[in-house]
Order: sequence, then structure tokens, then C-alpha cells
Amino acid sequence: MMTRRWTRILALACLCALGCEGEFDRGEGADEAPSRAWEDNGFRLNGFRLNGFRLNGFRLNGEALAGEGDEHVRLTAVVLSDGVSLSSRWIYEGELKGYAYPTVRSGSDLIGARLYFEVVEGGVDRTRTVKVADVTPPGPTTSVWLYDLDVRDEDGAYEPLCTDGEGARTQAIVIEDLWDADSGDRVRPLPSGAVTFACLGAALAKCVQWGHVPWESVDGVNLADHHQACTRAVRADYCGDGTPHTTDGTEIHILDLLGIETPAEGEIATEAEWGPDGATCVDLDHLRHPEFTVECDAPACGEPFADGALIQTGIAIEG
Repeated sequence: MMTRRWTRILALACLCALGCEGEFDRGEGADEAPSRAWEDNGFRLNGFRLNGFRLNGFRLNGEALAGEGDEHVRLTAVVLSDGVSLSSRWIYEGELKGYAYPTVRSGSDLIGARLYFEVVEGGVDRTRTVKVADVTPPGPTTSVWLYDLDVRDEDGAYEPLCTDGEGARTQAIVIEDLWDADSGDRVRPLPSGAVTFACLGAALAKCVQWGHVPWESVDGVNLADHHQACTRAVRADYCGDGTPHTTDGTEIHILDLLGIETPAEGEIATEAEWGPDGATCVDLDHLRHPEFTVECDAPACGEPFADGALIQTGIAIEG
């Protein structure tokens, strides 16, 4: 039985506003990301949020994504700017597609489209409308599509669906998966057709930005588990129970065995190693935030990646 906690539509308010986010490569002429210096040498700026939007996962077609009792989220229609409705919708490698006789519509075809949701929560039945304001195709170094989305409020005005820690507008990635908002777990079994709008700046999208693209493979290894391990590492969710032990904007070193991340120069102390369920080992002397208490018992880290971990995090040693 699916639970209300990951179908609720109102996300928790952001508690910190220290974020400084990287960007995708959007092709020639794009502005250089302010965080490029640390992106090039294996350091990343982490965050504590799993996601940052106000409409959680939903099914693209068919049944409602149900919660407790009568609560549910149902996508009732997708209507393009020319008034044509998509009779079916799907995700292919991070791109939202749909069929409107006699052709498949995707990419810039969806600019101006409106997604209509029926949302029942607390016994109240509401209609929510999300508008696709813009669509950014992949640049030369990424396969990921970005979507600018606006949600219509109670007064009929549109405002950004995704915002960062400072309240600025951000884009979303469409991921064909679903997460429990409390535990950070991927929901399994995955309801058919379930997708998530992952907002840039929060863990789900950060890990895609960093190269752990869940629908891709490297050297024959599917990256879905690497992406999930990355979401634990970004949030310092050592215990794998959804509890973060970090703040936005903290610099960490991140490494993997597939060559997705670039090793940094200088001396790096291992903080932890990570799998999909949290930290597989932790060095309590080198936590990114020593003031946080790790509530679970995790073994001390030994030889790098000796226990089958997928990702390693560390901090720079001054000297």
C-alpha cells in the first residue's frame, strides 16, 4: 500500500538558503556556471533537500497515484498550446513525449502545454494546472532535457513550480521513478507510468547533473543505483532513513569507480562510502559537519571501495 507521505503535493519549505548550484552545459554561448572551478576538480556543493517542488510524483497515464484513504493525484489531461490533447504520454531517456494523432509530440512541441491534475487531499478535491513555459534540449555534453514549469495558484496566477534555496526560479528534470519523501527510498515496486519532476538544486536532480544519470549506463553498468547512492551522499543521509546531516553549499569531494567524477589534486580524507541504502562505511573523524551526530552504527572505512560501495565522499585536508 502506497502511503500519503510521498504522494502529498505540498513540499516542506526550504530551511536553508546557502545554495550555490552548478548548471548543465546548454551548448555554445551558454553562460559559464559560477561553480565551474570546483566542478572541474572533483569537488561538488551538496545540499540537504531531496527535491524542491510542490507537486510530487504522478502517473502519466491511467490510474491515480493513490495515497491513504481517498487521497490521490491524477493527471487528467495534457493539452498542447494549439489545443490538441495528448492521448498517451511517456518518458524516454528523460524526455517527455506524447501522442496526438497522427504524430508523436515532444521537445519544443510541448512549450505552452498545460498539464491538468485532479488532487484530493484532506477530503478537498482541487484542480491543479502546470504549464510548460519552456523546454531546453540537451547540450553537447549531456543527454538531459530541462523543463521550465509554472503552477497555477488559487488566485489563477502562475508561479514557478521549482525554486532553489534562495527562492529563484529553477528548471526540472523528468525522471521515470518515484521516491518516498520521508525516507528517501525509491518506491518499489514502482507504480506503472510513475514519474517525478526533479528540481535543479535538490538531490534528485543534482545527481543527474553530476553525471549519475539513472537511465544511462557506463561500461555496461546501469547508473540507477549510482544515482540513488548519490542522493544519499549529497544529503549526508548516512543511515539511509532520509535524515540529512548537512547544509546547502557545503563543499565535498566525490569519487566513483566508473570515472564519472574526476579525482582532485591534493590530500583528500575519506568521509564515507555509499550504496543505495546509505553509507556503507563512515569515518567519524572526517565528517563534512562534525557537529552532526550519526545516529546509526556504520563500520569505519578501510581500503577504498572494499565493501562494494558505489560512491565515495571526502573532504580536503588543509596543509
